[in-house]
Amino acid sequence: MLSHETHQKIYFWTLAYLCFSVPFMSKWLPFTIGVVILALNFLAEGNLFSRLKKVIRTTWVLLFVLFYVLHLVSAAYSTNFSEAFRDFFLKLPLLIIPVALLSVALSESQKKRLYSFWIVAIMIAACLLLGQAYINYSDTGYGKYWYYTSLAGGKHPAYFSMYCITAIILLFQGKFEKWKALPLMILLLMVFLLSSRMQILVLLVVAFVKVCQEFTQSKKVKPIVIVAFVGFLSLFLSENVRNKIRLNTAQKEIGQLFSQDFKSSTRGAIWDFGLQTIQESPWIGHGNGDEFEVLNQAIQSKVQLKELDVATLANQTIQDTSIMKRLYSTSEKRGWDKSDLHFRYAKWKLIKDSDSPYNKFYKHYYNYHNQFLQSWATCGILCLLVLLGIFFVSVKMGIQHKDFTLLAIAFLIAMSFISESMLERQYGVIYFALILPIMMLESRKSV
Repeated sequence: MLSHETHQKIYFWTLAYLCFSVPFMSKWLPFTIGVVILALNFLAEGNLFSRLKKVIRTTWVLLFVLFYVLHLVSAAYSTNFSEAFRDFFLKLPLLIIPVALLSVALSESQKKRLYSFWIVAIMIAACLLLGQAYINYSDTGYGKYWYYTSLAGGKHPAYFSMYCITAIILLFQGKFEKWKALPLMILLLMVFLLSSRMQILVLLVVAFVKVCQEFTQSKKVKPIVIVAFVGFLSLFLSENVRNKIRLNTAQKEIGQLFSQDFKSSTRGAIWDFGLQTIQESPWIGHGNGDEFEVLNQAIQSKVQLKELDVATLANQTIQDTSIMKRLYSTSEKRGWDKSDLHFRYAKWKLIKDSDSPYNKFYKHYYNYHNQFLQSWATCGILCLLVLLGIFFVSVKMGIQHKDFTLLAIAFLIAMSFISESMLERQYGVIYFALILPIMMLESRKSV
């Protein structure tokens, strides 16, 4: 039987490992090891019943648990059990980490060390990505390697951009020190080069609020900080740079979202389809895994294909043994119905070669591009309210304790959830399960 102090050390170093491993988004440094150790340490600590009672008494932890349980329950009326099963494991950190954190007693210095692990990991990962971009650019001469998915190593740039902004917010804590200038500039550069539009908007808002806060509290801000910040932002006034980092497309899409051309924007069109599917089952949703299929069926209704073209290509496909072998292999992994694979492949192929925007949505098998809509469509209105409740509690804590860091993190995550279904990938799940609970735990313990 391990002592209480030993369990606390295991908790701390496991959290340190998670804070260091998550930013790399690499299979060579799997964060799942940390999640498993947290769970095992929690179960082995003893006094399990009394610690589980704390979950019921702690609102924000209970909300995380309910969010996971609702996804579990929704599998009962889902027809896509393979997708539901995959999602159970994907979202497991949302259950394990918040519950385990209630057993962790962290001092202020320990919390600062955890933040340092995150910042150091982000800086190393950012330098590695910039170094790889330079190598690729030197080899090919293509400037695309400095931007967007190419810079992010083929992964969705919104996640690493969110990680970078988290490090920036953590660097904002306390007084400004000279050593923070270089990390801030590198991280700012990374966020703009990653060209994730919502995260750039969040960064600008957070930076503006922080500068205003400094003026209000200290009546002055070091001129070098303001000059450096304004000078850095001025680099992006160039039309060429604005196009490269997608600021112009962001401006256009935001304008469309708040106009009568709402449905002509990519996200506006997808959100409209999402709301249509939600109206079909607003109370309990469509079930874990089925929400994707329902959305894509709605999109498919807008796809224009000639039946003769589909039949011709389907006949050619069923005679091609290599294609059919690949289709059967994929259907086995994903739990698809195998009865009409050749017809579905024919439709996909014709859509792939089409220029219609609706065809593009269907071809890429898009999700809802909004986590709030995604959760509502999956598990119903209660799941949406639980998710909103997590943000409500975090904002309430931040205001009560005048915690700028917690408020900024909550704002970053909420805005990211508006533009992407962040909890449909492991990089979003582990971030939401780890960072916000640590922030909320800190705020709760500082009372």
